[in-house]
Amino acid sequence: MSTIAALRAARLAQKRTVRAVARAAGLHENTIRNAERGLSSPTVDVVEAWAAALGLRVALIVEVADKKTAEEAA
Repeated sequence: MSTIAALRAARLAQKRTVRAVARAAGLHENTIRNAERGLSSPTVDVVEAWAAALGLRVALIVEVADKKTAEEAA
């Protein structure tokens, strides 16, 4: 699972819209939408703001993504 997929999963688990998360992060909603669709690669600053808007730390998101990737490979 990628970091972006983990952020999307967290957003969906919190039942939050792209618009709500984008506003909380101070980002344009297309930034998040395009990243979730794989149409763009967000910068580290964008990922940090996105994670913070979800109440998460980037290190935690990366850890979850790495764990899911390992599980999928097993």
